Amino acid sequence: ATTMARSLMNPLNINSKRFLVAVNPQNSNELYGWAQLRPIGPSTINPNSYDASPGSGNVEQDVINDEIWDDFENDPVDVPVGFASLPWTKEYKEFAKAATKRREKREALMASVERETQEESNQ
Repeated sequence: ATTMARSLMNPLNINSKRFLVAVNPQNSNELYGWAQLRPIGPSTINPNSYDASPGSGNVEQDVINDEIWDDFENDPVDVPVGFASLPWTKEYKEFAKAATKRREKREALMASVERETQEESNQ
């Protein structure tokens, strides 16, 4: 515990997933070293906040948004234009239905990432 304190490691906050011990494989009593790796946060900036600091963004959210954008670009339903863009037309209703599906998919993916983040922070 004193060695950890001198190395600026909190002995009460050891995470087994990030704690490494190096030993000699021929002699398990010979210790080479140990370390607890610190997670490196993402360097993305939160686009929704003015003057946001680096690391305030969410990489998972960017990946999800890119996936949804790709779905939009690859969707066989075209964006209605002209009279077809009126809300009571078949083209508009098809486009609205596709947009609703993409929105629901994005919300489900974001909720999944949020659950995973909460589970990781609880460990």
